[in-house]
Amino acid sequence: MPLTSTSLDGRWRYSPDPNGAGEARGFFQESLDDSSWPEMELPANWYLRGLDYSGKVWFRRRFARDLAPPHERVFLRFEAVDYRARVWLNGHFLGSHTGYFAPFEFEATERLRPGENLIAVEVDAPLDPGFPFNKTIFKGGLQHWDMRPGGWSRRGQERGSGGIWGSVSLHAAGPARISRMVAAPRERGGAWRVDLEVEVHFRGGEASEAELVCRLEPATFSGPSFLLLSQKISLQPGANRISLAGEVQDPKLWWTYDLGQPNLYSLLLEVKIQGEVSDQGRDRIGFRTIAWKDDGIYLNGRRVYLRGSCYLSSLWLSEMGEERLGQDLSLVKAANLNSLRIPYHVEPKRFYELCDEQGILLWQDFALLWDYDTSAASRAEAGRQIQEMVRLLHNHPSIYLWCCHCEPFRPGNRRLDQLLKQAVAEVERSGRRIKKSSSVVEHPFFGWYMGTRLGFAALPGRPFPTEFGAQSLPSPGAALWKELGDQSWPASPDWDYHNFQGLLFQIGKPFRSLEEMIESSQRYQAELLSFAIQAFRRGKGRTFGYCLFTFVDAWPSISWSIVDYERRPKLAHAAVALASQPKKLSLDLWRRPRRSGFLAPLYWNPCFDQGGEFFCRVWVINDCHDRLENGRIAWQASSNDGRELFHGEEEIAVEPDSSRPVLELMPPLASDTMPGNYCLKVGLFQGEELLDTEELDFFITPPGGRSRNAWVQMGRALQAERSHLAFALSTFPRYILNAMLGRYR
Repeated sequence: MPLTSTSLDGRWRYSPDPNGAGEARGFFQESLDDSSWPEMELPANWYLRGLDYSGKVWFRRRFARDLAPPHERVFLRFEAVDYRARVWLNGHFLGSHTGYFAPFEFEATERLRPGENLIAVEVDAPLDPGFPFNKTIFKGGLQHWDMRPGGWSRRGQERGSGGIWGSVSLHAAGPARISRMVAAPRERGGAWRVDLEVEVHFRGGEASEAELVCRLEPATFSGPSFLLLSQKISLQPGANRISLAGEVQDPKLWWTYDLGQPNLYSLLLEVKIQGEVSDQGRDRIGFRTIAWKDDGIYLNGRRVYLRGSCYLSSLWLSEMGEERLGQDLSLVKAANLNSLRIPYHVEPKRFYELCDEQGILLWQDFALLWDYDTSAASRAEAGRQIQEMVRLLHNHPSIYLWCCHCEPFRPGNRRLDQLLKQAVAEVERSGRRIKKSSSVVEHPFFGWYMGTRLGFAALPGRPFPTEFGAQSLPSPGAALWKELGDQSWPASPDWDYHNFQGLLFQIGKPFRSLEEMIESSQRYQAELLSFAIQAFRRGKGRTFGYCLFTFVDAWPSISWSIVDYERRPKLAHAAVALASQPKKLSLDLWRRPRRSGFLAPLYWNPCFDQGGEFFCRVWVINDCHDRLENGRIAWQASSNDGRELFHGEEEIAVEPDSSRPVLELMPPLASDTMPGNYCLKVGLFQGEELLDTEELDFFITPPGGRSRNAWVQMGRALQAERSHLAFALSTFPRYILNAMLGRYR
């Protein structure tokens, strides 16, 4: 029989229902006159259609249908509805669903009729009554986040994400319908096979013989298709869960884009009854292994250093179509990042398909951020939804880890996370790592909430820091400034609503205007991220990678992003791209203290005495799996007015997949060297090709005045470090303190 699909996207009539009286008033009835209701183009988050509202909204759509063929079954499918949906067809209740990201469907065979039909949907996207510390709605950063409207304030749930934001369609099938298909490519002893778990819903009065046929064909490269398996099965009325497996000879492997080709296969599964196709399912899979070892993460037996960022595309996911998602991933690759963390939310399905295609690894969080209600009902609902997430995304080779919760504070939430980890383990079939939670220990915000950027030298958050960074203002002309209008300068409470944190007044160079503050904040953010990334990369082996916070603004915001809401890169985007180059030159000034009793095990001091000795360590980091041959380091130090202090070059070779110091620059400084500011410029060459450059500012001071002058020259930075520590302690984010105390003000 022909398997058809009919889209029901388009214009739907809608009516807000703030009092919840719609059902009593017959909003689902065919006889209701809805001609006065306004229309909304779906799919969409209703905020994007001008409806800034939290609560219930009814949607209705009439459509025509021809006479159905005999034995045809029809299913009404919703790709995504935020947050609760109840569905009627021609006045008959079909069912309900809770959760904002997972597809769901109802059989409509008995309720459809030839001619005109009516669908009515009640969508409920309410404010969370437990906000912010006993939340009962599992929407993560879409409902509560310090980068959404209002942040942690009482206005923090405004501009909600409710709506029918995924497509709606009718699907035809025969007596047997494939309702779930989970594929798990596995490698054992050099041989590959694909384990399949299939759920088939059979409608019939008695058991029936059927056949499952599965084929594989190359999806992203040329090659022949082949039969993976063909198996006779017996279908019982209702749901049937079937496990199968097929061998694959020498498949092409899936790699990140920087290590190889992200090869994908299309998997086509058909269920046949009496030789006729009753239904089919299609998905794409990749063959790859992920292993966690003491010195890093291994992809297909090769260590891969994860250069990454957090990423939440938009608070209103319906606006993230193919073009905008593709633009974002182009910016990710332009920043030399090979991985993303998807924190406390789930992106549209197409995003994961694009990451599969483009070879970008993903850490996937469930939609939990901070604290939630831990009643039995909430635990059960969270467990159901996290399993929906895993089943939805399971077949994507780009996903290498599931994380159940971000920054749970209270013990009850940590116990919840253990239950969620068990729930994931019940449905995960590919051997991915399952992490209960990501804690603040893994989120070292040196230079922002504490200390200075020098704190990154200790590799905080290792082996895998997954949040760090600093806020910066978006560039002139950004959507934020257009929205603020007259309130753009000076800073006002309207800035706070857009996530501004007053720490921006304490960092960077002094400023007297909005333009100067934009430049100062963006430069500070760029320098901090570059410093942190290089420190983590020099610690390769002790660190497995890094994940900065964060890549894009999900709305017009003052935030930690390196790309604003309109997808215009800030200065930090270019800085991250340079710091994240696969073959990277890095300089450090860390030295052991000469005085006993010095508190720090290392110190960073760019001040050197006349007649003393200069010191700088030169590193080369190679994330590639080819040896850097015919390499050369060239350096020159000169004053601001062009007087050369010293220069030189040295040939080097760098091993694959390595990070090590290749030389220490220790030239003596003449006693008559002029005090002042100098700059060291270092270049990494392969043959005549310049691979990378780094610059380092330093100071020459008179004899005997090093410590005094170092304090003078470094006074601002040292004072800033001490002040930042005091400031961080005195203005520690109120929400963290309140979370610890279990209250919210």
